[in-house]
Amino acid sequence: MMSTNSNNSDLLRTLGVPSLFCGIGICLFGLVFLRSPEREQVRTDYRHVPLEWIGYRQTAVFQCPVIGKPTCFAVQTDSTFIVGTADPPALIFFDNNGTFLRKVDLHEEPRAIVCGTPNTIFTDKIIIAHPKSIVVYSTEGQSEFSLWESSKEEGVISGSSNRHFPRLGTELLDSEQRVDVRSLVLTPDYLFAADTDNRLIYRFTTDDRWNVLRIGNSPMGTGVSGVNFDWLGKPFDGFVVYTSPIVMTYSPATDFLYIANPGRHRVDVFSQDGIYQPELSFGEPSASLSGFAGCCNPVGLAALDDGRILTVEKAVSRVKIFKTDGQLDCVVAGYDILEDTSRKPNQRSFAVAVLSDGSIAVFDFDCAVMRIFESHCQHN
Repeated sequence: MMSTNSNNSDLLRTLGVPSLFCGIGICLFGLVFLRSPEREQVRTDYRHVPLEWIGYRQTAVFQCPVIGKPTCFAVQTDSTFIVGTADPPALIFFDNNGTFLRKVDLHEEPRAIVCGTPNTIFTDKIIIAHPKSIVVYSTEGQSEFSLWESSKEEGVISGSSNRHFPRLGTELLDSEQRVDVRSLVLTPDYLFAADTDNRLIYRFTTDDRWNVLRIGNSPMGTGVSGVNFDWLGKPFDGFVVYTSPIVMTYSPATDFLYIANPGRHRVDVFSQDGIYQPELSFGEPSASLSGFAGCCNPVGLAALDDGRILTVEKAVSRVKIFKTDGQLDCVVAGYDILEDTSRKPNQRSFAVAVLSDGSIAVFDFDCAVMRIFESHCQHN
């Protein structure tokens, strides 16, 4: 009589060998599939930019004198840059050679920053969005007054007032609504603030009005006249936000707001009254040169004087320029220039700005490095 152990051994020999070969076959098939040329092409294409699409060359690169974690970036003048930091909360001013100019301590972490120019609503001012306030500062970084302040923690809309903006429009917003402003834009008539948490745009004016433009799925029902979310029969399908914030830019050349819709891999275009312009919006989820790759791109926008739009992608690390019709114009910089292979790509993000001479400043939040690029050829 055979023992139980003997029976088990025979069974294992009978089933184990075919199962082993089957398992090896599945693994090999998986490796071949995952490493197929087609899939490798998709993975590596975004790292290569054909030379004919490169329209800029890097003319300067320097380490910024930043202490603390960079959270926001702005250009005050062609020779003065500002980086906001957390831990400690501060503004760091430095020149176009990376030389430290001054540091201004802040009461809260700065999450977004914009500098006023002679053609904007706040001339020669610095506006900063904090977790619980939006504050106007002098050009030297001294606090002057608040556009909005929360009496509660972590940026909850409240009805507190001040002499400049006595009505903060709590009738337009739930008093318990949390706010996370990560982008500010100035135009000749308004200050726009993009709230990532609520997928909203807040619109400030200087005549004591706090207007809300809803950029989510729910149309604006009260408070702002003339807002239309059904443009030429194409309703706005809302913003999708995962890990990247909503960022904006304004183009004086076109008089439109360009707002990143990172979860949809798109740049959506609106009038200053909130009217959606779908025929001017552009972008698609793609690793191709003209698309936006990753989970949540673009993460940065800026406008050139002629109305073309700069876009920035994280992870794939690309800075591109699109024409006013949404077609790709050229590439400023790609993965090979912007990416540090010693770090994980998804840890890197960038901000961009256009200087008065048309050159482009790219700030790397991960390592506080500034790069300057100048155009060297005709546009496509």
